[in-house]
Amino acid sequence: MAQVFFPDTKDALKNITDLFDFVHPMRIGFLYAREEVSRLMRSDKITNDDLQKIIDPLHQVPGVNYIRAFSQVTVEEQDEKISWVLLNNLFAIYESWAAEMYTNYFEKVGFDFSQIQFTKALQSKEIQVRLSEDFLPPDKISSITTNAFYEVYLSKNKEDISKLNNLLKCYRFFKEMRNCYMHNGSVANKQLIRAYEAFSPVATMTDLNIPEVPRYIAPEEGMKVELSLRGVIGFSEIIRKMLIIIDNELIKSKAAELHWKNNVPDEHKKLTLNSKMEKVRNQIGKFANECGFM
Repeated sequence: MAQVFFPDTKDALKNITDLFDFVHPMRIGFLYAREEVSRLMRSDKITNDDLQKIIDPLHQVPGVNYIRAFSQVTVEEQDEKISWVLLNNLFAIYESWAAEMYTNYFEKVGFDFSQIQFTKALQSKEIQVRLSEDFLPPDKISSITTNAFYEVYLSKNKEDISKLNNLLKCYRFFKEMRNCYMHNGSVANKQLIRAYEAFSPVATMTDLNIPEVPRYIAPEEGMKVELSLRGVIGFSEIIRKMLIIIDNELIKSKAAELHWKNNVPDEHKKLTLNSKMEKVRNQIGKFANECGFM
């Protein structure tokens, strides 16, 4: 897992991993059940009650239509339903992370963290999000954490902040697909088309700094939105990259400095430094590690 500064970001990255640790075995279970139901239906004339006695003899999940779920519904239809559940959870993880970051760190220093969700910036035709000095007001920047940690985490994670705007265009495209699914009967609207037009020119491995572009189907206004399971799996990497890049950028903030100070153990409140600079660097490095930082 990536090295990140804020524990909330670490938790969000873990939640993405945990989500897939649940979804992948669940999908395998679906595919296995399909094979079993198909085999049983080929071998003899069998009813839904017969299947229930074989698959769920303890009747732990009542009301399942096994024939419909594992025979009449196609694998593609099943995967698409899994895709929507997965996509909704990925947005929940990201949005919860943004809210928790504000509550836990940035509210204390009077910095409105809501813009990290990029809703206002991404509603405009030209998608532009500026971080660093423009993102953090000058009075909210900490020279301490900027000098001590920023380059360390940046070099460790090897993420390219210059790609963030492109990642955000991908984020907006998938978010508008999700909005159509939740609020527009899965029918593509103008907002989705605009998000697609902004994203499609940068939907390349180079522009996103990614080994595989999330698979997607070009939407048509008024038509059903189609979602690919492989596309959602690829989109999770977009979310992961955004979390790491933004976490790294926020190391420059006074909120990061406050978080650092709050994690200094009482016995280390005062540290006597060696007179030799080489030993001082090792001393401070060890001290940082003991506090949970790189």
